[in-house]
Amino acid sequence: EPIYYIRNTQYDMREWFLDYYAIRCALSYIRNTIYEIREV
Repeated sequence: EPIYYIRNTQYDMREWFLDYYAIRCALSYIRNTIYEIREV
């Protein structure tokens, strides 16, 4: 069970990192669209 727990923890960290990266990409995309709207 401890080995499974360690694997599960690593998997959760990987998922958290992907979610964090996706949120950063979404925020930068929203920021870029807002800048484009301001220019127009």
